[in-house]
Amino acid sequence: MGGSWEKLVRSVKVALGTTLVNHTPTDEILLTLSAVVNSRPLTEVSVDPKDPQALTQNIFLNFRSVDATPRGEYSNTDLILRKS
Repeated sequence: MGGSWEKLVRSVKVALGTTLVNHTPTDEILLTLSAVVNSRPLTEVSVDPKDPQALTQNIFLNFRSVDATPRGEYSNTDLILRKS
């Protein structure tokens, strides 16, 4: 399980590194980054919309689901498709 934690820490460092080049760290930036990291699913994600939502850390921390999609415009090439 150490590899998954290391990858998550690396993701946070990369996100902070790219943000800190242009901006000083504000509460909004840090809270957004925290929400994105904590929205990572802890259980299997189903492709069936009728299935219950996957558990995330945000559900436990905020007692509700938090939309942590980063702001911006995305094209179809930006989407990461899940391989079966």
